Amino acid sequence: MIDFSDTILELIEDIEAQPAETTLSETDQNIVNVVETAHILDEEGLHGFWMSPVSHESMMKSFDTVGAQELLDMFQSSQWCQEKSPEQELTETELSHLEEIEEELSLMLDDLPGILDEYLEDEIG
Repeated sequence: MIDFSDTILELIEDIEAQPAETTLSETDQNIVNVVETAHILDEEGLHGFWMSPVSHESMMKSFDTVGAQELLDMFQSSQWCQEKSPEQELTETELSHLEEIEEELSLMLDDLPGILDEYLEDEIG
């Protein structure tokens, strides 16, 4: 489980308490996208992310905007997963490649809360 700061968690709670039709600021949207994606990655890995119904392009843009370039690179190196259908099994080579990428994933996710805190400070500070 990724340990986001109280500031980020409170921001997410405030956003979730708003009416659904509320338009989020760009900063809030980026934070929501990154946190949502981080939970998907933590629970389902990269293949799960690529099979999820989220807007992958928006999510990757948010990672770029908040300054999580290593994670963005990881997304780009696994983007081929997007071409697979959920029923289609990965080949041994594809699984091996994905496992290599995901070995670094947990370390990158550990750094994400600090990256988000810095981004939020820069945006509101």
